Amino acid sequence: METPTSIPSPDPTAKTIGKSWFGRLRGHPIFPLLLLLPITQMVRDQYPFSHYPMYSNPSPAPLSFVYLADAEGKPLPVLWHTGITSSQVAKKFGRENGRLRELEIKLAKKERRAPRLEPEVRPEAANEVLQFLRQQSQGRAKDRQLNGVISLMFITISAKGDRFDETHQLISKLPPAP
Repeated sequence: METPTSIPSPDPTAKTIGKSWFGRLRGHPIFPLLLLLPITQMVRDQYPFSHYPMYSNPSPAPLSFVYLADAEGKPLPVLWHTGITSSQVAKKFGRENGRLRELEIKLAKKERRAPRLEPEVRPEAANEVLQFLRQQSQGRAKDRQLNGVISLMFITISAKGDRFDETHQLISKLPPAP
């Protein structure tokens, strides 16, 4: 009768015997990060290694934002009401404004007249965005629907000497839903 031969189990520490802790660390996937971290902390905000590259070269041009507001001009939580983020609202407004501006230029050429200026086209674009937001809110719970007066506000922030100047402007107001 044959006796089964036992196979020796591999020693889990066999690979690490003879390697120092530094040798094992060099083989770990986190090692490059451990090298990069002290370098970035020494370099700090020197271009192109800035922690905040979008702020490394500020522009003197004013910043502008749009937001959804109620009848009194108080900001509304657009994500809660519609499921759309405020940055998406701003992008939609920008696209609508650009689209309507292009249509205005084409129409003005066709009619041989000067096109309306961009601020004159803004309320139409804002109205399109407000109608879209109201439509998006209708599929949500009753308390989340935008049935009252809603408006789109335009904010401009600019630097005036050593202080900031903030301007709020109503672009368009949508009456209550029927």
